[in-house]
Amino acid sequence: EGRDEFDVILNSNLFCIEFSNYEYTDHPTVVAMPNWFSLNEEFFPAYVKDLNFHISMVSRTGFTINHYNDGKDGMSKSLLGFNFLVIGPNMPDTNIKHGIIYECTSELEVNDSTTHGINFGDKECSSTDPSNLIVGTHTGVKVFFDSPFTDIPSVIVTPLLQYSLDEDEEYVSRCIVDAIAKSYAIVKCGSFVVLKYYNEY
Repeated sequence: EGRDEFDVILNSNLFCIEFSNYEYTDHPTVVAMPNWFSLNEEFFPAYVKDLNFHISMVSRTGFTINHYNDGKDGMSKSLLGFNFLVIGPNMPDTNIKHGIIYECTSELEVNDSTTHGINFGDKECSSTDPSNLIVGTHTGVKVFFDSPFTDIPSVIVTPLLQYSLDEDEEYVSRCIVDAIAKSYAIVKCGSFVVLKYYNEY
């Protein structure tokens, strides 16, 4: 049924989702989760890079998911797919709070953050280099909920980069939730290098 609401354009490294006959009044929030479409163990993902992805563009008319798996040995195409959730700017934010936050994730001067039921007061970070996520020096972003939840909420984050990494690079993008309370969450996003080890016999 959802396919009546959007169109999908694919190439080897992109999923471009266009909303059909609809345009939001502001940028929606998009959460994406990867799926691997194979029950054959021979074609299971071998490295974390096989599941590497990020959202590279969000607009009022659609969004783009960039991924790095363009087909493993013996396959003609990638087996990587996605579930996604699009939350519009006019949805009540009493029980669902959402947004797009760029602070502390890039050295680019970007101020396109959108917030619905959330705010982030401590914008200063000791590190703006996302690669510092892996060495533990990335302080992340403390996101405050405008009205606290009655219990600990679930917090889901998806990496968003405004550029596409070269497919030959070994960088993997990830977001993690560092802490959750009824009134705030701490989120860290960054990239790290995948190291491949091979046994020689």
